[in-house]
Amino acid sequence: AALEVKLQGSAQSQPVSQPASQPTSQPATPDNEDPRLMNAHSARLVAPMFVAGDVSLGFPHLLEARLTTGLFDLGRIGMDAGVALRTYFAITEVDARLRVRLLRHEPFSVAAVLQLGGGGGPKSRNTFHVDFGAIGTWQYKRLLNVSAHALLSIYTDRLCPENPSNNEVSACSLPPDGVSVTETRERFTSVRFMIGGTVSVPITDWLDVFGGIEIAAAANRRAFSDAFAAYMPSSDPHVYGRVGVTLRR
Repeated sequence: AALEVKLQGSAQSQPVSQPASQPTSQPATPDNEDPRLMNAHSARLVAPMFVAGDVSLGFPHLLEARLTTGLFDLGRIGMDAGVALRTYFAITEVDARLRVRLLRHEPFSVAAVLQLGGGGGPKSRNTFHVDFGAIGTWQYKRLLNVSAHALLSIYTDRLCPENPSNNEVSACSLPPDGVSVTETRERFTSVRFMIGGTVSVPITDWLDVFGGIEIAAAANRRAFSDAFAAYMPSSDPHVYGRVGVTLRR
């Protein structure tokens, strides 16, 4: 007789549950500057591929316009560069600047700054300067930047031609008290220590408003007096201010 055997398939194997993988720590990667906080007046640099443009009114420079763009950003260290045009009409200057971020540990940032420039104007006037120092910034969320800076400024002004000329201000031949005719025809060269602060408020991702004040701890700068620029006060007030807007893209 034939023996008939029917084989039954084995039960399907059940999937073996795997232990949930544990999260692994990832190396921190440097983050770029928050575009809403980037501006030209603090230690919050303008990041690469961004441009910030400023327009402001103030004293002693009545009008100033500046463009700043990022060069590189490695997280803790970064650099940007900018160029500015500023004027009080007696003299118009072009200013170039580099900022290097030295520290970023939220909510604080610190940057070193180097700027140099010069210019001239009617009546044989010209000027050159080199400034270097540091900026520190405290940032409150994405709502506010408060910055303080300290700069050493070296400047040299020529306010009169070396020899009498029709192209000169009247103070060159009739100098103010305490200044001789010979002195007015020499370059005025000096060093000033500048301290100041700026508050910048982001309005949108692409627009800021800002205001700042700066104090010069040094002798009078003769260029900032009415003897050499009619709309200036009678002597350098040593306190300067500025308000303006920043546009980013």
